[in-house]
Amino acid sequence: MSTEEREPRFLAAAALVLIGSLWLGGCAAGTGDSPGGDEVPASDDVPFTSAPASEASSLASSFLSNPEYQELALSPDGTRLAAIRSHGSVDQLVVLDLGASEGESAVPREILRERRGDRSLDASRAIVMLGWSGDDTLVYGIETAMRSREDGVARARGRSERLMTAHGPRGIGSRARKTRLYSTNLEGRFRYVGKRWQDGPTSQFQHEVIDWLPDDPDHVLLSFEGKALRVNVKNGGRLTLESAKDEASTWAADHAGKIRAGISSRGFDRHIALRARRSERDPWQVVSDYDAYLEPGIWFAGFSPEPSKLFVFSDLETDRASLFEYDLASQTLGARVAAEETRRAEVVSLIQSPRDDRLLAVVACRNRCERVDVDATFAARFEPLSAAFPDRSVSVVEGSRDESRWILSVSSDVAAPEIWRFDAPSGELVKLFSNHPGLAGRELAPMLTVRYRARDGLEIEGYLTRPSGAEGPGPCIVLPHDGPEDRDDWGFDPVVQHLVARGFSGFQPNYRGSTGSGREFAARGHGEWGGAIVRDVVDAARSLVASGFADRDRIGIYGEGYGGYLALQALVEAPEIFAAGASFGAPTDLKLMLSDDRRFLGREAVDELLVSSASGGEARIAAASPVNGVERIRTPILIGHGPENPRFHEKHASAMIDALQDAGRTIVSVRYPGATEAFLDDRHRIDFHTRLADFFELHLAADRREARLDPDPDPAVLRRHP
Repeated sequence: MSTEEREPRFLAAAALVLIGSLWLGGCAAGTGDSPGGDEVPASDDVPFTSAPASEASSLASSFLSNPEYQELALSPDGTRLAAIRSHGSVDQLVVLDLGASEGESAVPREILRERRGDRSLDASRAIVMLGWSGDDTLVYGIETAMRSREDGVARARGRSERLMTAHGPRGIGSRARKTRLYSTNLEGRFRYVGKRWQDGPTSQFQHEVIDWLPDDPDHVLLSFEGKALRVNVKNGGRLTLESAKDEASTWAADHAGKIRAGISSRGFDRHIALRARRSERDPWQVVSDYDAYLEPGIWFAGFSPEPSKLFVFSDLETDRASLFEYDLASQTLGARVAAEETRRAEVVSLIQSPRDDRLLAVVACRNRCERVDVDATFAARFEPLSAAFPDRSVSVVEGSRDESRWILSVSSDVAAPEIWRFDAPSGELVKLFSNHPGLAGRELAPMLTVRYRARDGLEIEGYLTRPSGAEGPGPCIVLPHDGPEDRDDWGFDPVVQHLVARGFSGFQPNYRGSTGSGREFAARGHGEWGGAIVRDVVDAARSLVASGFADRDRIGIYGEGYGGYLALQALVEAPEIFAAGASFGAPTDLKLMLSDDRRFLGREAVDELLVSSASGGEARIAAASPVNGVERIRTPILIGHGPENPRFHEKHASAMIDALQDAGRTIVSVRYPGATEAFLDDRHRIDFHTRLADFFELHLAADRREARLDPDPDPAVLRRHP
């Protein structure tokens, strides 16, 4: 078994237990200048081209530049590797010839490029998906704002950017995104596949490929507006194979390209129905139909080589997701797959044969993720990799049609990802490239798995990363993840490693409501957006002090998206704990967020379950909104945001900034043109994280201590996980 990366992410709260290698020393303080100004627009030109990079920004660049190559796609015959290379304002689509022998570098050949510009139609364009149609045609997706060069001012049906005028709170709109489907030959002659589709201009997502049909160089199967289509990528012709069911539908095809499973949802992904069939001639059977937020259930994992069976995930028998066979003939759940090897873990993904759907391996996660080999031939071929890469995670990225060649990602908590070519029959391993070449030769800090108890006794897992050689209490930053239905995982994390390189310890709690720790743990976060989840994060900081890792006067907090909301609300709920806080792309007014979601997304049933509680109503929502609690905040705050954020409109940031300024608080804000909930231009990410580290260095410096209240009425200490 070799260690694997997990798909999801999360966080938690108060008493830490170390799980893994040795303890490291304490946190050392750094020094630096404060980012200046109240509202600092990040220019596409001035900050990045007119002046030489500072030492701090050069350090941030080595960690936080985009990975060298993304969206790796192996041609069906295994001879070429396509990838997206994105730096600054340019996205390149490149192809690497894999004929090079060991010791020779695979040289990328540019096929085409997309450039982000200053115009509103182009500022947030990005290549977001890539794959092969046959061995000589590439299919890719372009993500844009709702107004784009493809469709002019068209908007998708049911989406709008106008302000709400309905009864109740006035919404602030939704900056929705869309994708457009393109194809190109290897000479860079491209076409917009949906150009002549009558419903193309008003559609939202065109990039959701169901199957690449490797034996058909002209077509792919596409999920589009709930339908399953067979699309000709050369001329845009299309044939509807299946119509939409319920509110939304996605589809799955077996190794032969036959649509044999469909997943539909009602109530914005709350009620999930799985349908399947033995062949295209057979009627659909309902395998499961359940409330995903309140009930255990069955959901699709993959096809079996036997047409009468499926692989499904289920938490009906255990609290964590396990893998089972499902018999369509008897309509029963069969044997649990790899039951003993995954007994205490959650199965998160499958590795299957591209030829015949044979199950080769599963990826199972507990506090770390591991590959559990199921197929004997696959296991024998991959077994030597454990010796080749000791103490590192070996993740399968892509495989050729004949299973002879595999692309692997190799990494660990202290090793940034490297991409390797593995020829299974001969056992030859060839390193293709490092995805973070700027980190070559740099020592990284180990990530330790720890546990602590929240104030209500719930045990929470998290990850603690400390500067090498640090001893005793020092400056520490709590880093709640986005979500809440997500988690942080053990492995290389450039944001954490950058902060550690600047002298801080980083702690990532997988608070209640996070995924990966079972259905019961996830359900504990329902209705607790501004309640128990915030307390979990505050208790995480208290546990750092009680365990001797954090100086009680030098604790910061930072998060993105929902993690940014937690950071801001923690400053409201526990102003005595934190010396500084920061967020990027965070919601700050839950009343406005809920009204927008109900108007633009139809998420009312989900939001009321996750955000609200059975009691409290409007008053509770108001109290759980950081914008309403600025009078309680004592510490300086850095707020970053992007105007194209489709989840949380930038007016959330503007409202928080205005409220903090009106209250006379110290506030630094940075706005990045073209940024969504993420940074499309990695120069913006480098700039923001340089400012973030400078901000914490200024406000967590040893000579800026202030008298603080006792942060820990009854702390639970961090403990190493066995």
